[in-house]
Amino acid sequence: MGNPAPIARLRANPLLRALRVDKATLAALAATLRLHVAPGGLAKIPLYAMLGAGVEGLRARAEAIAGAVPEHVRPAVAGRTTEAYAGGGSSPLATLPSYGLELRDPLRNADALAQRLRRGRPHVAGRIADGAVVLDLRTVPAERDGELRTAIVSALS
Repeated sequence: MGNPAPIARLRANPLLRALRVDKATLAALAATLRLHVAPGGLAKIPLYAMLGAGVEGLRARAEAIAGAVPEHVRPAVAGRTTEAYAGGGSSPLATLPSYGLELRDPLRNADALAQRLRRGRPHVAGRIADGAVVLDLRTVPAERDGELRTAIVSALS
């Protein structure tokens, strides 16, 4: 649809092939749009699940993870109030109150601990603040908490 001259120019552009929407992209878009209109569907979209997570739920998860690490690791793991960023779009600097874990290793500095977490299995990326590695649980799906605990114990052992 549209004026034939601009459409012909678009068809001749070499980027057409690279930017063409394929069947898989259309299927993913259709599935996402169906979730937008389904009752409770937004909670199944990871971004909306992260944005909608309550601070008290995040705090409870942090306490459960910290409480599940072995005694010899427990002093290095604590809950921490933090702020999360929603990311780009119209409000790239907008923050959300959040909660996570603070990791302090008595044998390593925060950079070395962060590196151990990134290189471990599963790979865990955190940020460094106040000399500690901070892991914001808003960015971790709850079903991965066991894996996160394992990675923390491995990095601190």
